[in-house]
Amino acid sequence: MMSCARAGQLLEGQINQDLSWTGLLELRAHLVICSICRTYRRQALEIRRLVRTAQRPDQTLKMPEIVKTRIARRIAEATELGP
Repeated sequence: MMSCARAGQLLEGQINQDLSWTGLLELRAHLVICSICRTYRRQALEIRRLVRTAQRPDQTLKMPEIVKTRIARRIAEATELGP
C-alpha cells in the first residue's frame, strides 16, 4: 500500500498538472481507501482555487468592514508591542 507521504507527492503533481497516468492511477487507488488524503486533496484544490482567484486582476476580494477593523487593530497592537 502507498504511504500518505507518497500520495502527497503525487497529489502535488496532479495539482500542478504534471502527473503521469500511472501516478494518477496510484493516487486514485490510495484516495479510495484513505479519507485523510481525500480531505487533504480537497483542501489543496481549494487553496489553489483561492490563490488563482486572488491573482486575477479583475477579481477583488470583498471583506466585511468589521474584519478590516479587526485586522487593523491587531496590526496596530503588534506594532506597539514590537519584536
